[in-house]
Amino acid sequence: MYIAGGVSAVVASGALTKQFGKDVALNNKGSASGTTSSLVKNADGIYEVKINSTPLEGHDRLNTPDLGGNGKLKPAEAASAAQLESTLGTMERYTPSPGAKSGTSPDFVITSGPNKGKTVDAMYTTDKLSQKEIDGLNKFYEKNMSTGSGRDVIQDHLQKADFVPVDFRVLTPANQKIFMDYIKTLPKVQQDKIIIMR
Repeated sequence: MYIAGGVSAVVASGALTKQFGKDVALNNKGSASGTTSSLVKNADGIYEVKINSTPLEGHDRLNTPDLGGNGKLKPAEAASAAQLESTLGTMERYTPSPGAKSGTSPDFVITSGPNKGKTVDAMYTTDKLSQKEIDGLNKFYEKNMSTGSGRDVIQDHLQKADFVPVDFRVLTPANQKIFMDYIKTLPKVQQDKIIIMR
């Protein structure tokens, strides 16, 4: 079952791309409802995907306690993962090794398809997708990116996972530009991990 329409994006031909010097499969097949969810490179060479629906089954399956983080449910993060499954592969919540330091593990691991075993660590998904959380994220974003820990947070995510989906739907256009201006300074190997969700 899907909420609100399909998931769609235009994609260049081919089902493989290069990531970390290896071929990585990008699932460009439509779902049972005839929708597609494909990665496309934007004008800056960063992967993007257009999201218009959330598969309820996937959300319910992925909305489990974040054992590598605060141990709580993160429904907005689970929704983002469910939205990406048709593109990256079926996922499950990542279970950290016993004794692992909190906050050092990715959010999800891909369990089927060509990307099986690869990890996913989402950014800017908020906990509950409340307006208060979104406003707080945007209020100090520019300051955090220029003098605060914003760049360090991005680097932490890039170190933890193979794919780093970034939820642009919660960032203001000005903050999206700040993010992109920083990402464009990174090495290609890091840029290729980023997936902008629109």
